[in-house]
Amino acid sequence: MLKSLVRHISITLLAFYLTSLYLVPGFFIPLSLFTYAKIVIIFSLLSLVVRPVFKILFLPINVLTLGLFGWIINVILLYLLVGFVPEVRFGITTYPSLSWQGMIVPVIKLTSLWTAVAASFSLTFLNKILNWLINE
Repeated sequence: MLKSLVRHISITLLAFYLTSLYLVPGFFIPLSLFTYAKIVIIFSLLSLVVRPVFKILFLPINVLTLGLFGWIINVILLYLLVGFVPEVRFGITTYPSLSWQGMIVPVIKLTSLWTAVAASFSLTFLNKILNWLINE
């Protein structure tokens, strides 16, 4: 029981760290262990208390979208986290243009809403990958 709790907290902490520092530049979290610990504890509590209520409330929409609405629930949880932890904020994210073998991807600018969606996708993906790597 304690081992799984420590594993869950460390995976979530690492996912938040990697997302804010490397993957989504518009997702700002100060580099402080206390801040990260506070974020992980509050996000875990939100996931335990608020997420099941939202899943029940939005069950018809989630069924119609084949489960993709779960990311929107994660975005709502991230915005609630921003409300509880004022150090965390979303800003405008700009990804530079990319050119590879004749394909050109233009500059991508994300508003704070789309930054939250990208952070939600990144956190979900990293949590799944890290859980899979640790449980193997």
